[in-house]
Amino acid sequence: MKRSSSYKNSNCKLQLSEALQLIAMLEQTVMSLQQANQDLIQAHIEKDMIIAERDQTVITLLAKQNLDKQTISAQEEKNQQNALLIDNLNYALLTHNYSLEEDGRVIL
Repeated sequence: MKRSSSYKNSNCKLQLSEALQLIAMLEQTVMSLQQANQDLIQAHIEKDMIIAERDQTVITLLAKQNLDKQTISAQEEKNQQNALLIDNLNYALLTHNYSLEEDGRVIL
């Protein structure tokens, strides 16, 4: 009987040792998974930051594009005004020259 009890004792110790090894392996696996999860969270944070920076860049570029459109429109309007002014000045100059020619004055 003692032999059987000793065998059971030894078997229990072996099973306990195997269980402890398995627990240690599981703890290591859990730690690895936790680290992988932290790495994944960090990667998502970095990705979100990149997306936010990209979105800000797009907003800035759209605002600049809008400002450029306004500048171009204002410049086109100014060009039209200048062209009209040149036409008016040319007309006034021509009218003045004809008037001088009719008076018989010398035009330089």
